[in-house]
Amino acid sequence: MDQGYKRRLQLVAVICCAMAMLFVLPKQTAFAATQVSIARIDYSEENIIVNNNGNSKIYFASEAEADKGVWEEIAVANPSGTTEIDLSYLSATKANTLMFAGESDADKKDPVRVIINERAKKLEVTVNYEKADDLPANASIAELVNIQATIGNGDFPIKFIDLEWKKGEGGTWYKCIGNTDASKNLTVDKLQRYMIKGTTLYFRIAAIDVTSAAGIDQYGRNNGRRYSDDIKVKITKRPTAPRVVKGIDGSKFTATLKYGQEYRVTSLNGTVVPNPVWVRITDKKVKPMDLTEVVGSGDGYYSNFPSVTIEYRDYATSKKAASKISTISMPEQREPNGVIIKGDVPNVIDPTKEDVYVSYSGNKYLVITIPSASSSKPYEYAIMKTGDTDYSKAKWSTISKNSSVKISSTKARDDYELVVRLKEIKNKEVASTLLKVDGSTTDVSYTITYPSVPSFEPQLLEYMKGESYSPEPYFIVKLNDPGKIPSETKIESVKLGTKEIEIYPEEYATDSTGSYMKVTLKRDSLNSMAICTNKLLTITFKNKTVNKTSVRITITTPKAAASLDATAAPGSAVGTTAVTLNAPTAGNIYVVEVGTKVTGKTTSDKVDGAVPQYTSGSDISVTAGQYVTIYEINATTRNIVAFKSIEISASHIKN
Repeated sequence: MDQGYKRRLQLVAVICCAMAMLFVLPKQTAFAATQVSIARIDYSEENIIVNNNGNSKIYFASEAEADKGVWEEIAVANPSGTTEIDLSYLSATKANTLMFAGESDADKKDPVRVIINERAKKLEVTVNYEKADDLPANASIAELVNIQATIGNGDFPIKFIDLEWKKGEGGTWYKCIGNTDASKNLTVDKLQRYMIKGTTLYFRIAAIDVTSAAGIDQYGRNNGRRYSDDIKVKITKRPTAPRVVKGIDGSKFTATLKYGQEYRVTSLNGTVVPNPVWVRITDKKVKPMDLTEVVGSGDGYYSNFPSVTIEYRDYATSKKAASKISTISMPEQREPNGVIIKGDVPNVIDPTKEDVYVSYSGNKYLVITIPSASSSKPYEYAIMKTGDTDYSKAKWSTISKNSSVKISSTKARDDYELVVRLKEIKNKEVASTLLKVDGSTTDVSYTITYPSVPSFEPQLLEYMKGESYSPEPYFIVKLNDPGKIPSETKIESVKLGTKEIEIYPEEYATDSTGSYMKVTLKRDSLNSMAICTNKLLTITFKNKTVNKTSVRITITTPKAAASLDATAAPGSAVGTTAVTLNAPTAGNIYVVEVGTKVTGKTTSDKVDGAVPQYTSGSDISVTAGQYVTIYEINATTRNIVAFKSIEISASHIKN
């Protein structure tokens, strides 16, 4: 075979190979396997659907197993289709992370990550019956249901629409809302029928499937949801009506209504109340309850309390329906045939009247006398703050005799109200659910006004013995408030310890706030007292009122002024001298006087404001034999702090 022929054969072979590659290589590239992917997660069926993506094998493992290299292998029947993998073996009480790979990633270096979310650890559903009677029959009970779950959050909570329900253990699951057959929705009408005898409903959180890969992020996170565990909710039977035991306290004008009940007024003043509204008692501290709040009309004390019929029952809660109804009835309030009279009981009285007499024993006692009081016709009284009408909290005391009753001023306080009335006629139970009562009468009242006693603001008096400039101290006493008579107008004595201090005649003044007395202590008497600090005075009035706690006094003696560190030397001008302050005190000022020698200055002494301020080293005109006195004084009070009186000789004067 010649060489030319060989070359032709080689060329043909190369061309054939090249043509074969044109047909073979594209076919192999089109069917090459890629990494598997997740098509969807069926939480409701507990399956995950994997796209095979050309792989004939699929590997999967938990995250922990993958770290150990332990993988499960699944042979794929159709590499171009999908593979369904069961998830029911996984624990539903925690989130599970699964890893997936195909044979294209046989080394599992880049597996697909998917998180299978945990089931709700807790679901609680309660039915609140409070509004069950107010909603339309065909309305959803969503308003009555409270849901608590360990999944969801404040922005996306588990709602009624997320729940499914069934009746009884063997019932069929339905959506709570949104069933194609609306009769399967859980409505108020269904609930009312279940409450006749009571039943058990089951609830669970509905599952949410992830229907496409778009619902899974690159880390495997998704918003899918498992079914929660079933929970049972007991639908309770309506309770019986509460029994009437005490009904109304006709003395305190309170009802035995209490927390957990509701009431409505069905008649008032003999008139039927149209469309009465139930009012719930939600305050646990209200027991019993003020009738004025219940009735909402009349105050029961200053005008007749109206006749009233009240219905009440145990109200519905999250655990029970409203009970049947009990009834309380009270006629219009009675009135006493009398008034309160200030003064002593007269010798002759009208036996048909029910008058009350009040008087005072000084300012220590209030005295009450009711001539018509007896064991068969008892009265009662209370002492109350003016303006306080909460009679349910008042402490009532009985008067069943016509003799006088003394009440201490510590209880019957000035400006308080004395309230008197005839006592109630006790409750009469007609039936277990019906009660009638006659309350106590309306009251008569009186403002307690004792004669005024002296009052003091805390006061501190100061006096310096032996100094004529020290003013004589005084204190102020308030004798009475406007409209009241003072019990004291004169001072008997003022004492410091056991020693009496003489006083000037009292001075008086009156303004819009009351009457006042000014008491000034005499200088000569104070000069004889011992030095003291912040001691209390004992002030005794003519009518024996004594005050030992309000007025204090401090008595002192003057203190010698300090010696000033200063020197004199010739001044800069002829006929002058100059004083140098060796250690001046910041904040104080200095002044100079020329004249005779000065001695005996105290810190109580002051320098006239007309004396000019002196600057250390300044010239002072002076002649030999005179004294230059320089003072250090307080810049505010001008009291002397220190001083020095320097005798000037010729050597101190500039020639």
